[in-house]
Amino acid sequence: FIQSGALNILTGDPGVGKSTLICDLVARLTRGEPLPEAGQGVGGLEGPQVCWIMNGEDGAADTISWRLLNQGADPKRVLITDSVEPITKGVAQEISDTIAQHGIGFVVIDPLQAWMGGDVDMNRANETREWANHLKRAAQRTGAAILFVRHRRKAGPGESGNLYSGLGSID
Repeated sequence: FIQSGALNILTGDPGVGKSTLICDLVARLTRGEPLPEAGQGVGGLEGPQVCWIMNGEDGAADTISWRLLNQGADPKRVLITDSVEPITKGVAQEISDTIAQHGIGFVVIDPLQAWMGGDVDMNRANETREWANHLKRAAQRTGAAILFVRHRRKAGPGESGNLYSGLGSID
């Protein structure tokens, strides 16, 4: 379930299909199709949606655009950012303004840690919570669903599939 107007998180190991899932979601939303096992789109979004992929790993031209076209996305309803700028309070306001300006309903921030910048220790709850609150307010103001994608840390003994297995603070 992905909630509109809120922060959402997708955590997974490398190579398990996080990017494939995201491209499928974006393709469905840009075409106005329901998501798997749902009668409506993300968090109740209906009709074709503009989606924004803020990607810090793959190139827009050589990887993301190809994957989206392969999934049948409507390229006129997709924005892709592949130059990473740490998200500060000011940048979060710019993100909010861009969401409102383009009528964006779904934002993907992938991977989360690429956009945090060097001033945020992702292992400290007090720092990650403050950082995430800037984007939480942007989601609430605009009604957009914002999806963070993060990698799992290397599991310790008995930790496979554990809620606490994502990189950084659970906050």
